[in-house]
Amino acid sequence: MSMGSLVISAVVYLGVAIALLAALGPLMRESGQTYLEDVFPDPDQARSVNQMMLVGSALFTLALAMLMVGIGIPSGGEAAIRVLISRVALLLLIVGVTHLINLVVFGAIRRRNHGKA
Repeated sequence: MSMGSLVISAVVYLGVAIALLAALGPLMRESGQTYLEDVFPDPDQARSVNQMMLVGSALFTLALAMLMVGIGIPSGGEAAIRVLISRVALLLLIVGVTHLINLVVFGAIRRRNHGKA
């Protein structure tokens, strides 16, 4: 695969990763705000934590996506599609697991704040 093809492959992958982030961001903001308002009694604190989580999630996702550009060097058109799908799947898997870890942590905070520990 030529250098131009590698660049195109990387740009397409990063474009897909950014599009996923842009699509999921508003959903995370909206549902996260509702959840965090139940975790933290102060609405300003919930809003602040939500904003920090969104920024952290965006930075983590973009950094991970950029690191994963080097995973799998496609050798042709069909291989490029397989590599793209593998990169996106791995990105979604890692981000999904970190999201679940956040839910567990905030669930523990919620139980403690509501006296159910």
